[in-house]
Amino acid sequence: PNNMKKIKIIFGILVLVMLILGVRYCSGQTSVEKLKEGDIIFHTSKSEQSPLIQYATTSVLSHCGIIIEKADGLYVLEATGKLKLTPLQEFINRGKGKQWWAKRVIDKPIKVSYKGLLGRPYDTSFKPDNDRYYCSELIHHIYKTQFNVELCKYRKVSDYHITGMKKKLKQRGINLDQKVVAPIDIYNSKKRITFDMDYLIILNFLTAIVALVVLCRKRHFLFALVALFCTILYGYGIWHAGIHIDDELCQMLHDQETYGREKAYPAALGGWTALMLSNVCLAIYPWLKRWAVVLWMLLIAGIGTAVSIFSSLSIIEGLYAMCCAIMCEMTIMTGLTYLEFTVLENIYLHSLLPTVFALPALCVSVRSLRRGHQHSYLSLLLSGTWFVLNLLMTVVIWQHYIHLPLEGAGRLCVGELKAMSGNTWSGYVTVNILIFVIAFLIDIIISWLLYRYAKTSIQLKERQ
Repeated sequence: PNNMKKIKIIFGILVLVMLILGVRYCSGQTSVEKLKEGDIIFHTSKSEQSPLIQYATTSVLSHCGIIIEKADGLYVLEATGKLKLTPLQEFINRGKGKQWWAKRVIDKPIKVSYKGLLGRPYDTSFKPDNDRYYCSELIHHIYKTQFNVELCKYRKVSDYHITGMKKKLKQRGINLDQKVVAPIDIYNSKKRITFDMDYLIILNFLTAIVALVVLCRKRHFLFALVALFCTILYGYGIWHAGIHIDDELCQMLHDQETYGREKAYPAALGGWTALMLSNVCLAIYPWLKRWAVVLWMLLIAGIGTAVSIFSSLSIIEGLYAMCCAIMCEMTIMTGLTYLEFTVLENIYLHSLLPTVFALPALCVSVRSLRRGHQHSYLSLLLSGTWFVLNLLMTVVIWQHYIHLPLEGAGRLCVGELKAMSGNTWSGYVTVNILIFVIAFLIDIIISWLLYRYAKTSIQLKERQ
């Protein structure tokens, strides 16, 4: 009883803390009011050279500026035509889809000396040290000269993806050996202090360790394997990707699912929270049993609903966005590409797990039959049939994709899902939720019911 009370208290505190942090983060962090002087803001420009910058840097970020605070509001100091101040909302509206990203390098209040830079001409040849500036060069120059912070190293033009662009570069007087800095280089700089979600990967790692220890001590070895996998995954993710991955995560959500910043951050936060609370539910399973599973489902549904509210999406789309965020988080932690991890998780692992979950009921029925319980024939027939059906499904799905490389299998899977959905976004989201969430949960519930039926049959026979 005392242990149960402690677990309830710890669980309640964790849920309360995550709710408070979630409300605080989702309700304010994505708002322009949170921006302050010195913050760097990015968007996808609609200028003529924007597609070339996106192609060369393999990124949607093609323009950037720095936030300036004035008495009448926020402005963006940017290099476009001539260096000038642009009202923040005008800068945002000018970007493609009105989507924008921001990062903070220096947490304490700073003042940017910009008046001497206004009116300087735009540097169309991207030459360094010529008293002209292009957008990312301006940002790099301000931080280096005014705050003694070198955001990133300059790179040779030839280091970028310039296949088929050499003639156009030559026309603009751009030498392949000259060094430049791109918006994505500024964005990917490790010198940043906006890590509002950094602690979540650490919390996931710690809760996975707690779940592993508890499950091993209580001899729930099947769930302990899940906790061990999570512990290894988060540990490797911290070692491989570090803890500062929130910007990369939101960028990946934009690149793969076209979510802007206002949708990507709530989805990312929801994804981390769902993973952490899954670890908590694993840890309390020895005491709550099936109610831990029910609680887990309710929490996942609640988090998905919260994501949909904060992201202005439907509930189905909110759940889908949260699932996509989890996929991106796993992708970054493992070092795979999004498509590669999609294949490993959504195709191979997702089709294998139902077979694994169907196995305990079959094992219990066989064991009961060996003990001479004649009534176990029905249980064996049901669990055996269910296991074979799941095994056949796994074999068919694997056989369909196994001959293809991971990237090719990923593209084929996405194409098939789009075809099933009628090539509409809402249909695509619905099909994904039905196949990978609803059908999966139904499969697990059926396997659990068969397992409980087999166990109950044994217990009734032994009491007789």
